[in-house]
Amino acid sequence: MTNKNKSRFLPAILLLAVVALLVIILIPRLINQSKVAPTLSTDAKATRIAQLVEAMNTNKNAESQAHKDAYKEYCQLTARPEDQRAKAVANIKEFLGDKSVAVDFICSTFEGTDYNNPKNEHYNAKLGGFTIDPKTNYIVSVRAEAWEGSRWGTNSDGSRWFDPQAEYDYTPRYTQAQAQKVAEKFIEDHKNILGVDLTSLKLDPEMTNIKDGGGSKINYFFGWRNSTGGSLSLTITNGGQVIVYSNELNGQAPK
Repeated sequence: MTNKNKSRFLPAILLLAVVALLVIILIPRLINQSKVAPTLSTDAKATRIAQLVEAMNTNKNAESQAHKDAYKEYCQLTARPEDQRAKAVANIKEFLGDKSVAVDFICSTFEGTDYNNPKNEHYNAKLGGFTIDPKTNYIVSVRAEAWEGSRWGTNSDGSRWFDPQAEYDYTPRYTQAQAQKVAEKFIEDHKNILGVDLTSLKLDPEMTNIKDGGGSKINYFFGWRNSTGGSLSLTITNGGQVIVYSNELNGQAPK
């Protein structure tokens, strides 16, 4: 190819190079932008939250679709960003001893109308409900029911139907005394997700109990108190599984 022909194609080559460079730079940005969900401005968000609160207060029937829709949007708008909740999710998985378990964020609770600073967060996992302190991501309570609550009803033949219930380990492994040691070890081994130091607490005999559900299903109840009267309570099966937990060491039950 002569120098004359080369000079003829040079502008076209340069143009193609510029276009290719723009494609390389802009396409990833456009893709990332398409993945970002639209967000409300701060003022618009506050206005919308106020509208949703008013709607729920006006329609207090929690089973109505209008209330459910308002509640769902309210929970989404007032939630911490997902990346800030990642540690809470990881702590719940560690409590359950299952890194693959699905953990669903339900909603936050607040003191007053400061919707930027949640007091507690509620999650569901394995048909149970968890409460998290968002300031620390510590688990402050675990209950046997999911936060929506279990449902039941009556079939056409008069029999009752129930939502699925969690299945627990009731293999008869431990006596009450042995279960206490298992429970204490569980708390000690999980300081990083519970934030509790048992050495500063004292076992309360009045919070210690046994419930025999029949068929080898036995639950043991233990409780500890601090110097100010706050309490920590736990329920563990005779198979060694912690199924209920509540940290009220600050004197107030988590809600």
